[in-house]
Amino acid sequence: MNCEYLAYKPKEVTPGIWLPEDGIDYHSKYTSVKKYNPDGLLFYEIKNGYEEKTVFMDLLPTAKLMHHMFSYLEKKIMYHYEKGGILKKTTFISYSDNFEVEHTEMNFFYENDSTICLHFLYDKPSYYDKTTFIKDKKIVEYWNDDKRPYLRYEYHYDNDKLMTLVEFELPSNRIKQFWEHKYDSNDNCIEMQRFNYKKEPEHCWLYFFDEYNNCIKEQMVFGTSKRLVEDINFIHEYEYDGNWKRKVIYKNGSIQYFVDNKTNLLIK
Repeated sequence: MNCEYLAYKPKEVTPGIWLPEDGIDYHSKYTSVKKYNPDGLLFYEIKNGYEEKTVFMDLLPTAKLMHHMFSYLEKKIMYHYEKGGILKKTTFISYSDNFEVEHTEMNFFYENDSTICLHFLYDKPSYYDKTTFIKDKKIVEYWNDDKRPYLRYEYHYDNDKLMTLVEFELPSNRIKQFWEHKYDSNDNCIEMQRFNYKKEPEHCWLYFFDEYNNCIKEQMVFGTSKRLVEDINFIHEYEYDGNWKRKVIYKNGSIQYFVDNKTNLLIK
């Protein structure tokens, strides 16, 4: 069925058109689904009440269809490449203009170890982001459409483990806040401490793991007082072969939702 046809003929979504017949409540905005093809590429995703399908050719995404769960195709995004599979720009057509006008969404520029992306809002330049990779560090800067910088994030790594994330105000180069990460012997992140610009500790996330390296608990505590602000527990249910089949998530003592190992998110 032609995808654009659904945009002009809104109708209740039924299995066989967009959605699989697996009993999941895909119409719920709380349902989250991710599916990967044999190459490990994400081709199907549901989040926030929208269904996204990505089409690939030679491992490169060529189009993404964003479908409103209740009736119509919201947007179709197209990917455009230069020779060698270098992404040059993305464009889109949308339901709001009856799929009659193609708009520029993002343009990409490359220089040395940096990628610069110019974002558009209905063909009007909006802002840039610039991502640069150097040894053990990634830098992401945000510029206004006139290339005046206003924000920078620095990601510092140690053997691919993120150790420190720092947020800077630009052009003053003043630190707004930063996060420090700690790991256990299995390379699981067990602590993420946030500091303000005065280097005072504020909220801290603590992570606890079982012998299978499954995260079984998350806690948010505040500052040096270690006062418990939020407590999240993950209870895993296992199949006979040792693979977990369902995860029950508790927040501050109450069940929030269930997750199965197909990444279907089911609200209680």
